[in-house]
Amino acid sequence: MLVCVCKRVSDRDVKSLHEQGVTSIEALSTHTGLGSCCGRCKPCAEDLLNELNNPTLAPTQAWGTSSTNNNSVGVWQPSSNLISC
Repeated sequence: MLVCVCKRVSDRDVKSLHEQGVTSIEALSTHTGLGSCCGRCKPCAEDLLNELNNPTLAPTQAWGTSSTNNNSVGVWQPSSNLISC
């Protein structure tokens, strides 16, 4: 998913940079240019960084169980904050 359309920064880019130690929106902007054009991506990028910076919170927000699946296998369900970007 693209987080920043202007600079073509994806959620994978953000996750990769986070694994390399980028933990703030300022550092993310420095590395990618994210937020330097229209700025509409900053709230989404901040939400993603918050989930990555607080891994104990992310699974409960991002994973659910499928109501159509009888064996309750985890199904990816993006948090509502990411959808509203």
